[in-house]
Amino acid sequence: MHRSIPAHALCAVAILLAFPAAHATSTATSVLAYFGISLTDLAPSDGIAPTLTLDPLSRSTAAPGAVSPGANTFWIQQGDSAFGPVSSSGEFAGAGGSAAFAGDPFGAGARITASATGGPSFAIGSGAAYIDTQPTGFTELLLGPRTQVVFSGLAQLDWNASNPAAAAYGEIDLAFWRWTGDSEELVAQQYATGGYYGDGAGALSGSTSNTLAIAFANDSDAPVALGYEVSVFAHAAELETVPSPVDEPGGAVLMLAGAAALWRRRRGAAPRVDLSGGSGACP
Repeated sequence: MHRSIPAHALCAVAILLAFPAAHATSTATSVLAYFGISLTDLAPSDGIAPTLTLDPLSRSTAAPGAVSPGANTFWIQQGDSAFGPVSSSGEFAGAGGSAAFAGDPFGAGARITASATGGPSFAIGSGAAYIDTQPTGFTELLLGPRTQVVFSGLAQLDWNASNPAAAAYGEIDLAFWRWTGDSEELVAQQYATGGYYGDGAGALSGSTSNTLAIAFANDSDAPVALGYEVSVFAHAAELETVPSPVDEPGGAVLMLAGAAALWRRRRGAAPRVDLSGGSGACP
């Protein structure tokens, strides 16, 4: 599942290049609260407890950033495990963001957050919190025989765009997928989005709350490798003056490149990790 900057994010940045805005700020906050991972034994009589093993190379990632003319700055931190506690924040030219993982999804629940502030002077702020595995970018778990796994949480999004030329929005994603040969098969997904995307798309300010839950049942007698995604994203942008599309094309390119660099998930064609302890690809 190749994640990249959402299409509406690119559209919103493009729209910003065509409209003037007041000297102000826009904000967005995305929160996945009470996030939990639960297992169900599909065959209690077989005497085998349900199991789930996360890729030991996966890490929680907090990646806020700021993009403005002449600068492209990011403050990326990684935790010590897939859901290890981690936080990061930063600000430059009136824009920036923060992101964090906290809590235990296998216990009382985790809280995953991202926030963004878009400042004046043609500045974008972003925040992203997600699971990643270096260097492949794939995130996997090994689900035991006769076991069902459920990822669930409460998605909360709040945003405030200062004017119609600004943008402020967020997105939260949960997904499971499997591989058939070299292709990916999405088997479960839920996501929440909300915000103002510029040019009258959406309300300038608002909030939304949705319960997200995805499940996958391994009803076979063998472990199954399952790809998964947990990601939380926030974006806010302001445009104080309108650059000339002829004389100053570099500004738009910089903004797009910076936003894409922050959110792009690095999943390539590298071999996947074998979580069963053997060698080769996952089963």
